[in-house]
Amino acid sequence: MPPQTQPAIVIVVTADLLFLARLQEACVASGWRVQHALSVDEAALRVRLEGIRMVIYDAETPGLPWQQALPFLGDTCILLGSPVMDEFLWQDVVRCGGYDVIATSATPEQMVRTLRFAWSWTLRRKLPLLSQESKGG
Repeated sequence: MPPQTQPAIVIVVTADLLFLARLQEACVASGWRVQHALSVDEAALRVRLEGIRMVIYDAETPGLPWQQALPFLGDTCILLGSPVMDEFLWQDVVRCGGYDVIATSATPEQMVRTLRFAWSWTLRRKLPLLSQESKGG
């Protein structure tokens, strides 16, 4: 579970509403908040303005290819949602600035486990996290 003092929010850029619903269901039960974005531009703006530190970008999202979208999202923890997973894809994701691949067909437990590892990595990297005080809340 993410630290109680800083609820973890993940933005999901996808046109696949089934993947989004499955991810939301898995995350809510584990204390994560999922926000939907329709484009990389929307996600990048929210990362900048709201200080969100995790993004899942669905490889099959229409528009910008994922290889171009990942670097556009900036200094945040990026997971690529993909129906296939292999070592070559993971290497490409890392080379483009991402952290890992999350299977769009993963079980809820697998999804949450991947998010937990990504969140732990984010905290170890000491990426700036906006506190409620700095957001005016």
